[in-house]
Amino acid sequence: MATETRLFDGDGFKADTAMDWHFDLHNALLKEFGSADGSWHLTGIGEVTFTPAAWSSNRLRIVRSLDDDDSGSFTVSLLTDDQPEADEVRRWRAAVQDAMVVLGAAEQDFDWHAAIEHADGGFKVVRGSITTCSLSFRACHDSIRVIDRMAWPTVVVGKTRARTPGAAVAEARRILRMVCAMLAVESGFTMFREPRLGPPTDPFEQPDENRSISELRLSASFDNLLGTLLAPKDHPARDAMLMFYEGIVLQKDHPTMALVAFISAIERLAAPVDPPRCAECGHVPGVTAAFREAIQSVSDSGETLKMMMRFYGQYRSQTVHLGLLHGNESTFNRGSGDSLFFISEGDQFQRNVPFLTSIIARRLLVKSLGTEGESLLETEDNHHRAQKELLRRVLP
Repeated sequence: MATETRLFDGDGFKADTAMDWHFDLHNALLKEFGSADGSWHLTGIGEVTFTPAAWSSNRLRIVRSLDDDDSGSFTVSLLTDDQPEADEVRRWRAAVQDAMVVLGAAEQDFDWHAAIEHADGGFKVVRGSITTCSLSFRACHDSIRVIDRMAWPTVVVGKTRARTPGAAVAEARRILRMVCAMLAVESGFTMFREPRLGPPTDPFEQPDENRSISELRLSASFDNLLGTLLAPKDHPARDAMLMFYEGIVLQKDHPTMALVAFISAIERLAAPVDPPRCAECGHVPGVTAAFREAIQSVSDSGETLKMMMRFYGQYRSQTVHLGLLHGNESTFNRGSGDSLFFISEGDQFQRNVPFLTSIIARRLLVKSLGTEGESLLETEDNHHRAQKELLRRVLP
């Protein structure tokens, strides 16, 4: 039976400070022992074990527990096959406590940059600056070849307050995801390059002012809404926005799962704030009725309601309960081609169902966010205006 020696025991640590702690432990072990090679294993909920390559009979067990406020305790123990020598314990304790210093680090500002691109090939960029997270958007200096296409990314520069570099990058990803989700309501964007700490570098240094590329400028509504959705307070619209964006990302290659995402976004917005649940099974009654009411709140057409209830009761249910695909996923999204005499069911689904459902989800999002009659973008090109008009006319 292994002998356990407690090396560190403390509480009050925030979750983000422990996010990249293994890097700090790696550096501390390297400093103390001259080697930090080894393997990490998840051995329980909130518990990991590190086995050094040079000392296979010694193991570190790290246990972390979190409270409701995202803070909690941190315990590190040394596990040995035999009773450890005092000098050995001293060296392990010194390494662990050296690594623990970062857990009490104060928050600081981290500058970062990343890049996003438009979903239709990158030839549309975002410009502007907003106060939330000190974000600024501008065009890349030049186009970039990506596999078999050219992209013209939008450079995003921001500032994040965090305790560690790893936590700063994680928060930057969260911000970027919400930015892309909000832009998807107006015009689809996705991440082109992961956030990196520090200022942008080539080819992201200077914008080319002489480009002839469509520009979209952020409005004050975008700034205000981003601040609201990034706040820690529970916000159904934030969940729905992110789920809607999942549908946008999935729509081209995974139309069935895109439909599930769009309907889930609608359900999140339609759900009561504190719904009653069955005491025995936990089921929430009235979900279907709430879905129907949500559709009716953005469309007074009986045909639209009938269509959406079919998408909900047939396609969505068959996928989540029976595991059925409805598009052309089983043939790598290659359907029946351009035949004038035959269109397969998969083609019909893929061309219509996710798209029509996304229109309803988009309307509900705009309604719930209180931005009806407003635009998240200050300036729009002709293609973007035509796309918005199409969305208004497709479904009554």
